[in-house]
Amino acid sequence: MGRPGSGALRHGAVLMCFAPHPAPLRPEYQEIDWQTPRRDGRVRVVEWTCDCRRPVYELCGSGGLYYLRRTAQGERAAESGRAIWAETHRLWIALLTGRAR
Repeated sequence: MGRPGSGALRHGAVLMCFAPHPAPLRPEYQEIDWQTPRRDGRVRVVEWTCDCRRPVYELCGSGGLYYLRRTAQGERAAESGRAIWAETHRLWIALLTGRAR
């Protein structure tokens, strides 16, 4: 994989994506409590969705805790609550499979 912001490459008329796209929402899905971003220390982006579709989601780590970040064009970024890896990774997988948004 590349780095955030390099999720797609156009080859002629074909758009090739290197990062996943979130699946369509399922009828029953978990609503993520999106909050104002915290500005506390360094952030490491661990995984991300392709930037050819908005919003873009990132799985981030900071200070031993992990969270999801959502960035939509023309909007401020938002973050999920912070939690341990296992809990946040379950939420990330739910987001990718359409079971959370």
